[in-house]
Amino acid sequence: MRKYHLSYDIIDTEDTKQYKEDKEYFLYLLYSLGYNSISSYAESTIIVEYDENKITPIKLFDFLDNNVQNNVRYYISLISIAQGQSIDSFYNNKYFNFLQRERDLKFQEELQNIDWNSLKKLYNDSIVKYGY
Repeated sequence: MRKYHLSYDIIDTEDTKQYKEDKEYFLYLLYSLGYNSISSYAESTIIVEYDENKITPIKLFDFLDNNVQNNVRYYISLISIAQGQSIDSFYNNKYFNFLQRERDLKFQEELQNIDWNSLKKLYNDSIVKYGY
């Protein structure tokens, strides 16, 4: 398993409904690759984990590069592994605070409220895939 740190910003969107749709599309892109886990401990920051045998860093970076909308700015990095434990796991176990846990709980609720099947019907044909 490999974890990625992803920060994003949706720009040029004044309309709340449009912002929500753009964010759901962005989350759907991550979902469509079959993540193992996804968390958010701060607004506009995501930690996502994929099976490295199925989704390599190059495949993920290319997939996002070809599918993320023009009004979404993002930065993604591979989380380093030190002594068999990813650095973010060490950080979260040692310094995790109440606000970060609350933010992730709200994010998990947001994910549960997304109708993935509707998004799949809406977007699946427009996503550029590379044999995933």
